[in-house]
Amino acid sequence: LGQLGDASAIEPLRQILLDETEDEIVRHEAAEALAALRSDDSEALVTELTAVAKNTCSEALRHTCQLAVEGLERGRKEAEEAGRPALPLCVCQYSSKDPAEGLANATEKDIPWAASRLADDSLPLFERYQGMFTLRNVGGDGAVQALAKMLLSDSSSAVLRHEVAFVLGQMADETSAKALVEALAHIEEHGMVRHEAAIALGHIGTESAEEALRQYSKDPDLLVAQSCEVALATIEYWKSWEELEA
Repeated sequence: LGQLGDASAIEPLRQILLDETEDEIVRHEAAEALAALRSDDSEALVTELTAVAKNTCSEALRHTCQLAVEGLERGRKEAEEAGRPALPLCVCQYSSKDPAEGLANATEKDIPWAASRLADDSLPLFERYQGMFTLRNVGGDGAVQALAKMLLSDSSSAVLRHEVAFVLGQMADETSAKALVEALAHIEEHGMVRHEAAIALGHIGTESAEEALRQYSKDPDLLVAQSCEVALATIEYWKSWEELEA
């Protein structure tokens, strides 16, 4: 709903975000979507997101709301300075509405800076996300290696790790499959991270990816199991497409 950009989704998403009986990952997704939609009444939304971040027992939801607040406040400031609404779109090869933007006009020379920024857990999450999306936008072996390393080594935020898995899926570089399989196999990892690792493996579609997805499609965590099923269906879809194109 956040990617669609339809303002009619704002109120239902607000209700989900504020519903303390709802699953934390669903509330997390609602917060991300609200940030992507950039409501005209962003001040009220910032107040609500701040309150959720303050009161929730879920670290993942707290981090998500903090990221959303930072993105909304920066977007509002940019809109005021530019005299027009700020669009949360990446001016790059990716069309997704992202929680943060990468460094404009970044090149391979910026990979060490971006990797260092992503790894620095003394920085606010939003600034670390700027490093993450810079790596995604630049691409290449160095960027993939830096992202894969963070997926497995970070211990500061499941939200950050789940976003790393997401961007690796967007990049669909086969060399990241090993790290994604390891993240999926880590049963102590947060379900949202394993979910994103599974979906990313569906985009990559290598033999090792498919093997891991079949293995964990029977995982006791229903979120993980169903994510593997979706990823396997994605692989089958593209195999069928390629056969038709041949």
